[in-house]
Amino acid sequence: MTGLGIALEVLLGTIRDVLPIATILLVFQFVILRRALPNPRGIAIGFAYVLLGLSLFLIGLEEALFPIGRLMASQLTHPEIVGVAASTDWRDFGWIYAFAFAMGFSTTIAEPALIAVAIKASELSAGSVRTWGLRIAVAIGVAVGLTLGVFRIIIGAPIHWFIICGYIVVTIQTMFAPRSIVPLAYDSGGVTTSTVTVPIVAALPACFRSWRSWPMRRLPSTATRIAHPRQRGTWVSMHQLVAKKEKKHEIQTRHCLSQ
Repeated sequence: MTGLGIALEVLLGTIRDVLPIATILLVFQFVILRRALPNPRGIAIGFAYVLLGLSLFLIGLEEALFPIGRLMASQLTHPEIVGVAASTDWRDFGWIYAFAFAMGFSTTIAEPALIAVAIKASELSAGSVRTWGLRIAVAIGVAVGLTLGVFRIIIGAPIHWFIICGYIVVTIQTMFAPRSIVPLAYDSGGVTTSTVTVPIVAALPACFRSWRSWPMRRLPSTATRIAHPRQRGTWVSMHQLVAKKEKKHEIQTRHCLSQ
């Protein structure tokens, strides 16, 4: 598909996504409120700018940021970068944790939805909630969450434990936080799942999951703790897995010789 065809496809998709929102606003304006638009020409021009800007933004993400994110993630998970061949020790992936934290922080800071919420919160609170303070606080939370998600993928731990612990922390914070800040905190968490953050963050786990399928070329030392997917409800080390395979191979060899 040519560049013009891709641009038209993205533009049509953006119109399809934005049209329901515009329809609801217009229905409430003309049917419920029964008032004419104060500046229809300006609103139409602004709506066209929104469609054009979102389309160009999505094309830029697809053509530039997504490939760079996937390339960085695949390179950082490569054994040559980690330092050992197909390592399974979570302590060997320091650069990956740093990359995940940096990506989570930077994408959240650049999130247009969060910027809009932060500006509006600052206006409604008469400056008591600072725009940059809210953006940085939310960005740190997303960065920590993304880093924990990458850590979970690497060690293969069950996801429900991380979710339960997160809800416990949020519940405790809600109990002790000022009542006026609680709705804003929950809304700020929701707006992070928007145009910039979700596509870039979603591209990382696919690369990290591919790391788990690489063949093992080196067996870590006995003193190294290996995190591996659970079998029968217990954590098993890599040595135990290798010993189990060797025993199975030995049994098969004896069976063939006996025949």
